Amino acid sequence: MRIHSARSGRRRLLSAAVGLAASVALVAPAAAAPFHAPSDDVAIQACDYIPPGHDPAVIRVVYQVGLDHHVNDKVMLAGFEAGWVESHMNNLPCGDKDSLGVFQQRPSQGWGTPEQILDVHYASTQFFVRAVDCDRRYPHYSAGQVAQCVQRSGFPERYDQVEAKARALLAEAQASVSPRTSGQAYLFGGSQRFAGVDVSGSLMNFSWSAGTGVVRADWGGGAVTGVPVGYVHDGLQHVFARGSDDTLRHWYQSGTHPPGLDSWNTTGLVRSDPAGFAYGTQQHVFFRNPQNRLEHRFYDTTTGQVHGGVWSDHTFTGNPYAFVHRDQQHVFARTAEGALLHWYWWPGIAPAVDDWGITTGIASDITGFSYHGTQHHIFYRDTDGHLQHRYYDDASGTLNGGTWPGGTFEGDPHALVHRDQQHVFARNTDGDLVHWYWWPGINPAVDDWGAQNTVTGDPVGLSTPGQHHVFYRTTNGTLAHHWIDDGHHTPHHDNWGGNITP
Repeated sequence: MRIHSARSGRRRLLSAAVGLAASVALVAPAAAAPFHAPSDDVAIQACDYIPPGHDPAVIRVVYQVGLDHHVNDKVMLAGFEAGWVESHMNNLPCGDKDSLGVFQQRPSQGWGTPEQILDVHYASTQFFVRAVDCDRRYPHYSAGQVAQCVQRSGFPERYDQVEAKARALLAEAQASVSPRTSGQAYLFGGSQRFAGVDVSGSLMNFSWSAGTGVVRADWGGGAVTGVPVGYVHDGLQHVFARGSDDTLRHWYQSGTHPPGLDSWNTTGLVRSDPAGFAYGTQQHVFFRNPQNRLEHRFYDTTTGQVHGGVWSDHTFTGNPYAFVHRDQQHVFARTAEGALLHWYWWPGIAPAVDDWGITTGIASDITGFSYHGTQHHIFYRDTDGHLQHRYYDDASGTLNGGTWPGGTFEGDPHALVHRDQQHVFARNTDGDLVHWYWWPGINPAVDDWGAQNTVTGDPVGLSTPGQHHVFYRTTNGTLAHHWIDDGHHTPHHDNWGGNITP
């Protein structure tokens, strides 16, 4: 599988088509095409030239696939070590014998067709599926040994030898890739972030890192209301909120620079909390407009333009919730009658809407996520105060779900994925935290992380490497923070201060 093999012989110069095949297809506005090579038959040749540097688009895809499969840190590092050794993290349409792609996988050895292997998403999936199995069978292996277990190279020692380079590439990918979820809490540049609204109406950007501790920054920009949403895209953190003048506020910031601010042509149009996500080369936001319809805006970094419009004539109440599943965009909300509205779009179709068969009974805003790239899930409070769960399974094409046990709650729940685990947080009428959790092999269960009689705002969860977290407003208006380290069962907690609105 390795391209640097004594059997490779004299390598030939790559043709101009090689550069084309190794590149990432750019998307049209509102599209994020899959990362793949042209569908023509691939003539495999030995590589005469390996780029000395990596392709940033390749490392983003490899990292995102690892996130989608919730691989642990060692397996993720194994992927980057293998990718650097095999191709310098480039999607090569050449290699030793019939090896191809970022991991130099061979069609003759059952890795897939040449076209499949040159799809970086497919190739990364094939690597990580095998790497997870290797790690489970040999938990004492180093990252390089896991890579060798998958690659079966004639030079097994080289994977561990490039650990420092692989970690640098991994850090770059982490900084540039937004997780497929967004929310009031998010991760940016190795620091945990929370976007809150101070009682004065200012946007407060809370952050914590090991080097700085808790920092509370007033980002200005005029009075805002409701619940902001944040995510990371193109090396910047983006936060959206509803202004008190019903105009969108969009802050963007990186490093030590002050945040920028714009409104994306939304003067007087915003009637709900915004929802949004990063998608390919684009930043997206959704909100309810004055006609109670779903309004959409997105900024494309390749054109430098804001686009958008109304997705349908359906009307809804409350706040929308949006996330990405594979190459699909999904937005959920509820009607005034308690029915579900589910808008969806992917490349090649116009935005469409359905109700997943839920025509009544929804009493809260929707929350949800993409799970393992094969299912998309939603949760909501029903009219009896119980947690309802529905999900669509891609493989079977079926809708499934039911009630998760654990008593009643109030307000809006918040759901997230941590590794292979599903977590939902809410609050009950006594001010206790309610935490539901599930992973393969167990039934849904519930606990409170020791937070009782203190939760006065809807809690918000966050997944970070090695930990999962929850934030909520306390009875004195400060921001409480609890977290659990992987492999442990005892929550830790601290308080980030401030004086935020519920």
